[in-house]
Amino acid sequence: MKKFAQKYKLLKKIANNYLSTAQKIVKKIIIAVRSRITSWWHIALITAFAIVFLYYPIGGWLINDTTTPSFQPKNSDHNLSGINSLIYLVNQETRHKIWTPNLPILFPSYILDNMPNFQLGVMSAVSNTASAFTHLNITTANATAAETLSEASEFLQYPGTIWLVAPQNHLSPAPSSGTQYKKGARALKVFNKSISDGKTIVPCDSTNFLILIKSIRRDLNKLINRTADHIREYQSALFDFQSDDVYYYAFGKIYAYAQITKGLGYDFKESLVKYDIYPTWTSLLKTLDETSMLEPSVVRNAPLQSSFAPNHLAIINYQTSLAVNYLNMIINKVLQQSTNQL
Repeated sequence: MKKFAQKYKLLKKIANNYLSTAQKIVKKIIIAVRSRITSWWHIALITAFAIVFLYYPIGGWLINDTTTPSFQPKNSDHNLSGINSLIYLVNQETRHKIWTPNLPILFPSYILDNMPNFQLGVMSAVSNTASAFTHLNITTANATAAETLSEASEFLQYPGTIWLVAPQNHLSPAPSSGTQYKKGARALKVFNKSISDGKTIVPCDSTNFLILIKSIRRDLNKLINRTADHIREYQSALFDFQSDDVYYYAFGKIYAYAQITKGLGYDFKESLVKYDIYPTWTSLLKTLDETSMLEPSVVRNAPLQSSFAPNHLAIINYQTSLAVNYLNMIINKVLQQSTNQL
């Protein structure tokens, strides 16, 4: 104990010496700076320097977050894991992260472009799937559950770039995007609770399954066309400053669908076995998961025939096309076997 006490005193003395030296250095720096500030111009220059070289770069670096955590489906509450995946994604982007696409120049995230486009891609997939859920065949004791689902879909389709005012409405006050998305997640939670309580029944049959995966296929085909158009138009450009925006939007959408399909696979597992599409579904999940981990340090849109530079847009488009191919195989097999059963 004596040796420990002696070591503690020695370490404390060393720490105090370092702290005292640091305080002296800081005081000297403050005195030196104050002696050089002789006019408001100096203050303006120092402030501008701090904003340009400290506030935006450091603040943007701290905020920037395009991580892709994995949703783990579970059915302990006897509701829809597909709905839970949507709630998970909304909470991930609006509660565990800062919603950046709507923040004005006052915020350091204004200099970011990868994270805002990633988040817009995620929410685009969420809103598309929520809209597809409103077209399912649902049995409910009252119209409240269907209305709640419809409200959730409307909230989630809200533009992602609205802060406190809406430019399209002559800068009139408007709810922020993050606020509306949180309302949408809460409405989805209410709808799922009505399923848990037995007040609403959503049959996990082939009809509802096809409605949902067809909506995913349709959205991914739109993404492929959008990305291909950008490749054709800008791959010969010397500098393509929009390629990373296009890439991260696609990256966010693919990541979201990777989580959504996990939930849907859990809900419709009986259909996967019944129509013998489980192996194909597994390949689909693997493709989406692998694509949602492709995050290059620099996004390039080089000419496709280039031997020295990659084209990351073409890579993510190939992966998306592979996912669509698996969806086509699944849809065709379900349709074919459903017709044969008739």
